[in-house]
Amino acid sequence: MKRISLFLIALLAVNLLFAQDTLRIMTYNIEVGYEADMDTIGKFINAIHPDIVALQEVDEWAYRSNNKSKKGVNQVVELATYTDMLPVFSKTRDLEEGGYYGIGVLSKYPILNCKRLVLPQTDMIYEPRVMLIVELDISGTTFTVVNTHLTLHDKDRITQGKFIAKQLRKIKGPKVLCGDFNCLPAEATIAKHLGKYKDALPEKQNTYPNRNPRAKIDYIFYDPKDNIQVINQDVNTSCDLSDHCPCYVDIIYTKK
Repeated sequence: MKRISLFLIALLAVNLLFAQDTLRIMTYNIEVGYEADMDTIGKFINAIHPDIVALQEVDEWAYRSNNKSKKGVNQVVELATYTDMLPVFSKTRDLEEGGYYGIGVLSKYPILNCKRLVLPQTDMIYEPRVMLIVELDISGTTFTVVNTHLTLHDKDRITQGKFIAKQLRKIKGPKVLCGDFNCLPAEATIAKHLGKYKDALPEKQNTYPNRNPRAKIDYIFYDPKDNIQVINQDVNTSCDLSDHCPCYVDIIYTKK
């Protein structure tokens, strides 16, 4: 009996040491509600059942005249209300009409910390860009979600890719990098500077525009060294709530 008890204790210790979590991670450029209001987008997100959502092109207290979304609201907070998730918003620029424009994250897990970093830029004709780093508490492990939306300027986009790669090397533990990169997979922003990171989304599935997508510019990257395994992936090409296709993956990561 004593040997059996010791065996069970050892087995429990191994299970705790190498416990696994399954996460559904979504990335979605919602085009600041031009195509649909936050209620409709929130219902769509609920139908996907994500644990984490990286959002690009979101407004806070904005008053756009041709927007289907309600005026003067925080879109990330409104989506958080509809989805019962926790919100984080990061401003990229002030809007002339009033309010702010930026990116955000929704999470079903407690938020431990968040950081906003301004990405380097030389051509000031283009709007500024940021990366949002959000640390989550998932079953006692810190899991980091990095969200970004890169510039349309080719040379600055490569510089921003280098900057992001440098910041990723500073983050300990499991992490994913999500967002709208405004570039094709073969561009140096991805191919050279992210090293051994892999794209969790389907390799040949385009994500933009939402109607008859012709280019892949949205990504969810992960480092296999973080003990992350992709078990499912999807790009929804039938959703017409934005000019981008919503994308999500299911991952398993082993905690050590």
